[in-house]
Amino acid sequence: MNRTNEYKKLINTRRWQTLRLKALSKTNYLCAVCLENSITTLATEVHHIMPVQAGTSWAQMKQLCYD
Repeated sequence: MNRTNEYKKLINTRRWQTLRLKALSKTNYLCAVCLENSITTLATEVHHIMPVQAGTSWAQMKQLCYD
């Protein structure tokens, strides 16, 4: 399984979907990056502090996904 498939598996879990909704609701579903620049845009993604695919193992990717 390559990292793209592993990443897709992680972001399709119920746990990630729940965390994603919580993160989006904190900004009223607006893009946090845009808000920092005084721009109002609907959010389409939740960004990780460190990209999940930066992990070199399944365990590291899982930790990055849920941190």
